[in-house]
Amino acid sequence: MANVNNNNWMSLLVGQDIDPPLPQTVEEIPFVRQAMDFSSLNVDMPEIAKSETVEIRDKDGWKLVSEVYIPKGTGPFPVILYMHGGGWCVGSSEGVRRKTMRLAENGFVVFNLEYSLAPERPFPNAPEDVVYAARWISKNAQNF
Repeated sequence: MANVNNNNWMSLLVGQDIDPPLPQTVEEIPFVRQAMDFSSLNVDMPEIAKSETVEIRDKDGWKLVSEVYIPKGTGPFPVILYMHGGGWCVGSSEGVRRKTMRLAENGFVVFNLEYSLAPERPFPNAPEDVVYAARWISKNAQNF
């Protein structure tokens, strides 16, 4: 490693496997979901004024919900719609709760969306959830 150019650290990653590996088959998704469960990091949570869960819609018996974090202070506040990573098949709002509450602690109303995941709700359900949520938030953000 002595010859590594620290100014170009990305060169270290070229050709390297991603850890955890991306799922190659539907059968691998439960393993990847478990590997990407970061909810254990939800300790020493940021202080915010309020947290609640809102139902954005019910489609075919599946409820699209979002955790909403309200900062301390007097608004109006800017709004963030946060979508966890995971390629529409892994991840959860719980896994990014601490990170998104930190945004609220810094003066943002944060909608931490729990969008649908494949394969249970196949593509394009997840991106449609995000678009629907963005429209819902634009109509209802003043209530938060």
